Amino acid sequence: MLKKLKMQAKRNKCKIRMNYNFKLVLIVIIMAMTSCKVKELAGKRDKMIINAEKIVKINQDNQLKLRTVWIKKIRGRYYSKNGEIQFRANIRIIKDSIIIASIGIDFGIEAIRAYIKKDSVTIINRFNKTWYSGATSQLKDKYGFIYNYFLLEDLLLMGIGDEIMLELKADLSLLRDDPDYCYVHKLKDMETGKIISMESVCFDVFTGYLKEKTIEVPGYNYKFRIVYTKYMEESTSVLASEIEARLRYEGTEHRLLLFYDKWVIEEEFPTKMKISRSYRRVDRLTDL
Repeated sequence: MLKKLKMQAKRNKCKIRMNYNFKLVLIVIIMAMTSCKVKELAGKRDKMIINAEKIVKINQDNQLKLRTVWIKKIRGRYYSKNGEIQFRANIRIIKDSIIIASIGIDFGIEAIRAYIKKDSVTIINRFNKTWYSGATSQLKDKYGFIYNYFLLEDLLLMGIGDEIMLELKADLSLLRDDPDYCYVHKLKDMETGKIISMESVCFDVFTGYLKEKTIEVPGYNYKFRIVYTKYMEESTSVLASEIEARLRYEGTEHRLLLFYDKWVIEEEFPTKMKISRSYRRVDRLTDL
């Protein structure tokens, strides 16, 4: 009996901690990808520096290969001023179609499941037995800039974005002129000329792959920075295997570490959404 009470207390404590910050963790965690029976690209670091032309081609070719990706095992740690949360997760992606994320705690219980499409999002909270469904744009109210499906997908798949890719292909000097192979794309207001947002990308000069991405929105006091610290290869495709993300929003900083243990491409996986009739639907994302 004592053992059961201790286990219940542990679950209740974990539930309280997770409910407090988990909604933000859900969105931030959906920012990466990784490795399964893969080989690390460490050997490539001994070669000569890759030129700008090859860097653009390497990243473009890699993105064309990543059509269906299933990250089966993810270990994560989330830090904020309120403490630390450790979790397990898996993410399934059909490119340009759907992102499905499942987030759980260490003893195997799924806490959150999210279905994100181009124009809609559905999130299920297993602990509270509630669920929400609405337009993807609703995420902006709670999580700042993360309301564009393609932006989210790029973060997950180490994509640099179609607009930046076209700019670099049209003018390779944008990379050649920077010794660290970094490029900053600025979005300006058409009427005032003021900078609305800045998105920078930096590439590893030895492997050629994206190593860092930063997004800043000055008007919202918002800065998001993600660093891909290691790369792994699976079936000639490459993703990051270790990721560090930092989000500063409204004076608060959040830090996320992700370690990917297994991923596959071009493998079928279930995409249907099942919600128990006993679950209560809420009208606002904040009510989850």
